[in-house]
Amino acid sequence: MTTKPRRKPFPANAKTIAFLRAAGYIAETVEHMIPKCFIRRDLFGCLDILAMHADKTGMLGVQATSGGGSKGQSNGLARRRKLVESENARLFVQTGNRLWLVVWGLNAKGKWEPAIEVLDIDAFAEVTP
Repeated sequence: MTTKPRRKPFPANAKTIAFLRAAGYIAETVEHMIPKCFIRRDLFGCLDILAMHADKTGMLGVQATSGGGSKGQSNGLARRRKLVESENARLFVQTGNRLWLVVWGLNAKGKWEPAIEVLDIDAFAEVTP
């Protein structure tokens, strides 16, 4: 019996940082790996990347993922739910910062491209406390 080699995970954070830097942002990964257990922990439980831009007010927090799943939606939908249910994400936006969900998917030409959803304070109204 032969097993398929494990496919490498999509580097969503690296692609997103490169995208942000090309747009003039200073961006860094703010999630970290918990030693010996291979678990990644997001900043405030909701942010993968923190960025700033000379022409923008406040910080930009980003949750980045690949599309995954059927029609490229399942990972993005799960991350969106994670964000809108997070009190820390709500506070991040309430304090004057911006929050993006970046979902990477393949376009018709087979190239990776980002779909960006800007989550403003209204996105959190969908969740009842």
